[in-house]
Amino acid sequence: MQQLSRKEKGSQADPLPFLQRAYRLGNELVTEDPANVLIQHDLARVCQLYGSILQAAGKDAEALPLFERGIEILSLQLKNAPDDANTAFDLAIVRVWTSDCRRDLHDLSGALQESKQAAKLWDHLLAARPGTFRYLHQKADNLNTMGNLLALRGDIPGARACFREGLAIAEKLPAQDASFSTAVLFKELRESEKKLPQ
Repeated sequence: MQQLSRKEKGSQADPLPFLQRAYRLGNELVTEDPANVLIQHDLARVCQLYGSILQAAGKDAEALPLFERGIEILSLQLKNAPDDANTAFDLAIVRVWTSDCRRDLHDLSGALQESKQAAKLWDHLLAARPGTFRYLHQKADNLNTMGNLLALRGDIPGARACFREGLAIAEKLPAQDASFSTAVLFKELRESEKKLPQ
C-alpha cells in the first residue's frame, strides 16, 4: 500500500522545477551554439510547455515572457524556412496562447494583435494545403477568439463577421476528429454569436 501511494505521488509530481531547469539549460545551450536550429526549436517547445502550464495555473504574467520568447525563436525560424509547416503551426499556436494570456492580463489590443497574427499564419498554412482539417479547425477557433475580443472592445459588427466566418468554416468540417471536436467548436461559435446585442 505504501508503494502504491509513493507511485501516485510520483505521477503527480510538480512539472515546474523540471521545466525551469529545461528552460535554463536550453538558454545555456543556445548561448553556446546560437546557430543550432534544433536547439533553438527545442527551446521554443520548452517555452510553449512551460508557459502553458503557468497559464493554466493562472500565472499569466509569468507565462507571457515565455510565450514571447517562443514567438521570437519560431518567427526567426519561419523567416529562414517559410515553407516549414510545422514551425508555422507551432508559431500560430503560441500566438493563440499569447492572445489568451494578454486578454487575461487585460491587454485587449495586444490580445487582438496576436490573434490577427495567428490568423495570417492559418491562412498561410491553408494556402499551401487547402482543406487541411486541423488548419481549418484552428482558423475557425481563432475567429471565435477574435470575435470575442472585438465584442469586448465594442466592435459588434466586426465580432459578428468573425463569428459568421468561423461558423461557415465549422459547418463544412467533418462532425468529429480524433484531436479536434467540431461539435464543440460549432457550439462555442454559436454561443458567442448569441451573446452579441441584436
